[in-house]
Amino acid sequence: MVGVVQIKKNTIMKLMALMIDPPSGWQYGFPKPIPEDRRQDSLVWLVEQGYPQSLIDELGEHFYCRYWEQPEEKAIVKFNGGAGALLCSSCRVILRTAKDFSEEELMYIRGDLEYLPPQFCEKCTK
Repeated sequence: MVGVVQIKKNTIMKLMALMIDPPSGWQYGFPKPIPEDRRQDSLVWLVEQGYPQSLIDELGEHFYCRYWEQPEEKAIVKFNGGAGALLCSSCRVILRTAKDFSEEELMYIRGDLEYLPPQFCEKCTK
């Protein structure tokens, strides 16, 4: 059973993502947002993400990456008469209502979780 929940205002909230783009990164799926907790060991993270260690080694101390920030959308929550709903981040159709929220979604709607990735309906994920 879902209890009374303190709710955030119905807005599309933006979070800034730090993008990383190593040399020839386009060949390996870059640029990508680098998680905040992996920024100190970014070279290890690059290799974990499929970037070749051999390219890092080849450039040695001349290895560099481009970095920039860009907005990242959060999940969209809407409230009608106090009942919460999670919306598709593209077409805004209702995906789930509060009674069907996961624990993570409930934490997000209460403000206990800062970020929930954008959510999409089946039509918008195709």
